[in-house]
Amino acid sequence: MRIQLRPFGPLFGKVVTGTASDADQQSLKQLVARVKIPVLCIWLIILTIMVLGKLKPF
Repeated sequence: MRIQLRPFGPLFGKVVTGTASDADQQSLKQLVARVKIPVLCIWLIILTIMVLGKLKPF
């Protein structure tokens, strides 16, 4: 995800300063959409580990 999110900083900086073009904003939206699934998977794994640690079914 770090590699995929590498262009996030400069693009977000342009949006914050108000110098972003429509293409910059569109690429930022695509970038966020592309990393949403891996982030959700990581959180799901963490939640599963927490539940298994609490219930200790093994």
